Amino acid sequence: MKIALFTERLKLGFGVDLVVHEQAKRLSKNHEVVVFAIETDQAFISDASYAIYPLHIPLSFNPIKQDLNSYMWYSVYEHLFDSFDVYIIHTPTFNAWIPRLSKKAPLFVYYYGNSPSYGYPFPKNYRKSIMDFTENNFYFNYATKVFTISEYLKKQLPMKIQKKTQVLYLGTEHITHRKKYDAVKEMKKFKRKYFIRNNERLITYVGRLDYKNNPYKNTKELLKVHDYVKEKYGSSIKIFALGIPENNIEKRFFKRGLNIIPNAPTEDLISALRLSYMYISPSKWEGFNLPLVEAQSVGTPVVCYKVAAHPEVVKDGKTGFLARSERQMMDNIKYLLNNPKIRKKMSDECLIFAKTFSWEKNVEILESALQDHTQTSKSNAENDFHRNGDV
Repeated sequence: MKIALFTERLKLGFGVDLVVHEQAKRLSKNHEVVVFAIETDQAFISDASYAIYPLHIPLSFNPIKQDLNSYMWYSVYEHLFDSFDVYIIHTPTFNAWIPRLSKKAPLFVYYYGNSPSYGYPFPKNYRKSIMDFTENNFYFNYATKVFTISEYLKKQLPMKIQKKTQVLYLGTEHITHRKKYDAVKEMKKFKRKYFIRNNERLITYVGRLDYKNNPYKNTKELLKVHDYVKEKYGSSIKIFALGIPENNIEKRFFKRGLNIIPNAPTEDLISALRLSYMYISPSKWEGFNLPLVEAQSVGTPVVCYKVAAHPEVVKDGKTGFLARSERQMMDNIKYLLNNPKIRKKMSDECLIFAKTFSWEKNVEILESALQDHTQTSKSNAENDFHRNGDV
């Protein structure tokens, strides 16, 4: 098959971008794959076994404006898409293309959820409502099939869309099977690089680092966790936040003594997770939350809130804790720090549980769905050809 994938970005540090990269790599073993992206960086380009074609489309936070921008640029690029057997759209940036592309070949849409709008000023607080309305009532109707990354997200869709929606959990091989990653060497390097003593225990967070653009991430609570741990355990605990910083958050974290690693390379991310005593996530909404699974894949127990998809990716009391309140979050952290034997038992459970999240399984199911619908489409086209008396 000739497969076209569409994504706004192909850049290190973003979850959707990683999904596209991992799927494209594996699909390209048996198929001709092209990823169309508006923004790219060298980290993915150097590791790509598939073709990358840059698109130049103005981006806008306003979903209505973005749809208009994309719609206007479709005619510029339309000639590039005629020879593909199937299309996979990963980001809403290309929603306006769905009705037109779906006429050419089977089209699959990924639904990663639209993050909550609370915490945003007017009119940004209406963004989610606008996107939900246009996707659920118009765009998704044209899709051959919808893929999503959790049962939680599937249940957010209208029943008529749920009937053609399939859940594909994300994988962890980019962490557990990283090529040329020497664990002993890299962890020693990480400890030297960030001045970590042998008797210090780490608590890690991975994700967006800002208060303004993603309020649901609740990163302010990392400062509360830091102050709580510092008061209880002094300098024996270090908290590291890895991610893409925005709105001068580095200065605020630095003043409070919270360690931040901006734009961390994958080797540093893996080392941080491996060295961590526990992983925490203060987020109040997630369609999946891949870092929780990444942490568990290397045996690191997690503490997060019992919200959205978290109950699907964490076994409460077995591989970590699902807190119901801020107070319980602090109590769970304290409990793990005070009970190393319980922590060790959870670590063993993490390694077993995380194996259920696999990129190989993800792409195997995806590929099967693509082939089934592509063959059906070709068969229908041939039947129409014969019925029209052309042979």
